[in-house]
Amino acid sequence: MRKLVSLLLSIGILSSAFIGCGTNNQKEVSDNENSSNISSKEKNNKEEVKNDNKDKKESKDSENDTKDNKDKNEQRDKEDLNKKNMKEEKDNTKKEERNPKLDESVSVNNGIITIPKNLKMAKIMLNYNGGNPLEVNEIKDYREVENNEMLYGVIIGDNPLKLGSINGQWEYNTLVTKFDTIKYPNFFEAQEKEMPELEFGITLKSKDKQMEFSLGSYMNNMGNDAKEEFENLIETFKKEGKVINKNQEGNTFSFTVEKDGFMEYHYGYISVKGDDVNTFIYKYPVKYKDVFNKIIEESKKSFVPTKQFPKVSNNTNK
Repeated sequence: MRKLVSLLLSIGILSSAFIGCGTNNQKEVSDNENSSNISSKEKNNKEEVKNDNKDKKESKDSENDTKDNKDKNEQRDKEDLNKKNMKEEKDNTKKEERNPKLDESVSVNNGIITIPKNLKMAKIMLNYNGGNPLEVNEIKDYREVENNEMLYGVIIGDNPLKLGSINGQWEYNTLVTKFDTIKYPNFFEAQEKEMPELEFGITLKSKDKQMEFSLGSYMNNMGNDAKEEFENLIETFKKEGKVINKNQEGNTFSFTVEKDGFMEYHYGYISVKGDDVNTFIYKYPVKYKDVFNKIIEESKKSFVPTKQFPKVSNNTNK
């Protein structure tokens, strides 16, 4: 009997121990689970913070990239604009500095004209038979009009009937009259429908009539020398506009009148005191002054005053 009781007690104690152990194990499992959940939650929070920071960084990087790209694009646009401006400036410089065929120039010396064989010619004739006051037609030989009383001028160049453009392609022609010979740009043309000032010379105009080139001679009614004529003209023209670039030297004088957005350049030559005044005049908008500064210099270098049409030499243009 005692053995049975002892056995039962032993079994009860063991059962309690097992139960206690099981309870502790459950508690440990529960604690582990709670700890795991907390760790997982903290980990998730950290991950969220990390991801948020990553998103912010990526967003900032994206903003920086966008800004960098914008800056790069603006810089590229500036460079493209600078290149375009440089190209336009270079093109304009080429236009301004164009001196085509200057080595194949017409020359006049002691009343004899020398014409390179490869150049062409066009005659400007007076017409009193109705129609236009002037007629311009190509000729093969200068001798065709050498002694013609109706001859008003001869244009000599690569293509004397071609009209150039100051904003595009142009070249120099040579204009021969009984008063003077000179190089001028071919964006000026004879005005066939306009009656010329026969006592002065000839005036050519641009297609839009905004620019004019006049070549001729006028009577020296006051019997002045170059210095006196220069001073007299300055006094006259300063009443009409601003007189600039005044110059007088020897038998020549020049000045420019600026008025209402236009410039008018005058050049004069008097061989001896009291003689007629040989002259050429350019009128043009102020915006073209840099182009015309070069044109005027070329015209001055080629300007030859005469008293009559020059004769052709025996060994030229046949």
